Amino acid sequence: MRAKDSATGSGAIAVEGGTETVPGPPTAPAPTAGTALAAGAAPAP
Repeated sequence: MRAKDSATGSGAIAVEGGTETVPGPPTAPAPTAGTALAAGAAPAP
């Protein structure tokens, strides 16, 4: 949630069109953090 909050500009616009599709490229740090945690946490255990 905080990651999206940081990118209020992209987050706000993304919410209207598609949070996952629109903010994907614009909010690279937001999706990257979630993907990295999921990918790193999943294979880790």
